[in-house]
Amino acid sequence: MKHELSDIDPQKMDSQKWDMLLDLLEHPEKYSETQKDELLGDEEVNELYQQLVETRQSLDFAKSKEGMKMPSIDAEWEKLKDEMKLKEEKQQKEEMSQNAEIQQTAKSFPLWSPMRKVAAVAAVLVV
Repeated sequence: MKHELSDIDPQKMDSQKWDMLLDLLEHPEKYSETQKDELLGDEEVNELYQQLVETRQSLDFAKSKEGMKMPSIDAEWEKLKDEMKLKEEKQQKEEMSQNAEIQQTAKSFPLWSPMRKVAAVAAVLVV
C-alpha cells in the first residue's frame, strides 16, 4: 500500500501524517526516495520526525546512563583509606631505612672519639 502525501484527508491530516511517518520509519523499503523526500519535506511531518529523533536520543541517553553505575561513596572512602594507609606504611619504612643508615653512619664515624673528648676537657680546663 503506497501512500502519497497528497492523498491525506485534510480533516484527518495529523493522524494520517503520523501513520505515514511511523510506517516510513518502520518499513522504509516500502517507499521510494521521492516519496521519502516528499513526506519529510512537509513541515509538519518534519517537525514530528525531529520530535521522534529527540525522543529516541533521550531514551538512548537514559539507557546509557542506566549502564553507568554511580560509585559507592563508602566503597570509594574505604579505597582511599587503604591507599593512604599503604602510603603511610611506605613512608614509615623509608624513614626507618633512612634512620638505620644514619645510625650506621654514626657508628662508623663517631662525633666524639676518645681523643676529641680529651681535647674538649683540656680546652675547658685551659679556659
